[in-house]
Amino acid sequence: MLKFLDTLSQHLSHKRNPAALLAGGAATIAGLWLFNLSPAPFSQTVLLAKTGSGLLDLLPFYTSGEAYRNLSNLGEDGRSAYGLFLAVDYLFIAIYSMTSAWIISALVRRTPEAGSKLMRLNLVPLALGLCDFVENSCNLAQLLAFPAALHSVGTLAGIATLSKHCLTILVFGLMAYLALRAFRPAAKAN
Repeated sequence: MLKFLDTLSQHLSHKRNPAALLAGGAATIAGLWLFNLSPAPFSQTVLLAKTGSGLLDLLPFYTSGEAYRNLSNLGEDGRSAYGLFLAVDYLFIAIYSMTSAWIISALVRRTPEAGSKLMRLNLVPLALGLCDFVENSCNLAQLLAFPAALHSVGTLAGIATLSKHCLTILVFGLMAYLALRAFRPAAKAN
């Protein structure tokens, strides 16, 4: 397994296409706007205004019962919009996790005295994407089964959501730390 992870990390680290990085960054920002602020029927602001319930994905954690209540409060139109959100979010996961991995790879390459083991940090965004994928899959299963409640799936969704948010903080922290290291002025020799 470690050999596979090393190979994956090295593959990510060799992608040096600035245009892809720029496009991925722009798509990530556009996706954040789309899900949070846009007038799209599945955006957080529209769902909150229409139903009083928002996207489960934006909650830090939820129990199975809270997830069921949220889906119930969304109503038929809100659940339909949520299904559309999930379809778009699957694509968004691939974009932001790969872009974040490329950014971390680029920052590690620019970091003085960075060893190859440090390059493995580019796998953290993929773990984040995996948690988001599990969360979406669980929420989609709950949505398709509604009005039946899938308690174990709801519990797994809540855990995946919490893990996703923790890994998001870690990824941003890693990028900030690596950027500070990569772009700090060189120490002057006496």
